[in-house]
Amino acid sequence: MAYPWQNLDPKGFVQITQPHWISDIDQQVLLHLYQPIIGGTAYAFYQTLYANIQLGDFVSRPLRHFDLMEQMVVGKEQYVKARRRLEAIGLLQVYEKSDHHSQDEVTTIFQLQAPLDSKHIFSDPIMSSLLMDRLGQDRYQFMLDKFSAKKPVELTSTDWTEVTATFQDVYRLPSQYYPISDEIEARLMQKNPATKATTLTSSSLDMNTL
Repeated sequence: MAYPWQNLDPKGFVQITQPHWISDIDQQVLLHLYQPIIGGTAYAFYQTLYANIQLGDFVSRPLRHFDLMEQMVVGKEQYVKARRRLEAIGLLQVYEKSDHHSQDEVTTIFQLQAPLDSKHIFSDPIMSSLLMDRLGQDRYQFMLDKFSAKKPVELTSTDWTEVTATFQDVYRLPSQYYPISDEIEARLMQKNPATKATTLTSSSLDMNTL
């Protein structure tokens, strides 16, 4: 019987890519909701891959499988088992080059995926059942509460009046407007959809007049 790790060449080169932004909230989801399912070694593998990605480029330098195994202090069997756990749950996609000529050529791409958000995990029958099985009823309920939104004060009542300062109240308008090109804008990271930061272009300011 052949095992998946038997075909792994530890000297083979791998490169890690990250197609999606992985936020601090994603990291909390990975720690509390994914780790109980995938196990500590697979979680460490994910974090090892993430740590090797260069910020700004979303890609790592070429590494040998051996380098990653040394960093994690694991053998081939643990390495491949942990990798397959990430693959099977959707946190990692693996691509292999079938035809290569140079010994120093990258033959494997690890594409690191962002986790599902907590809402999707708890509403997915398979993921939620796995989590319940690993955590038990009490711990599962604790995590459900932890990742549930709570509004401490009802601000829509007549007791509250918003007095937030506006942009015009605080900042002096610049004397010149410096727009960026469409090409540069396309390369910029997208904001976290949960952010409450003000988008000035959607305010009452007329940028053409400015």
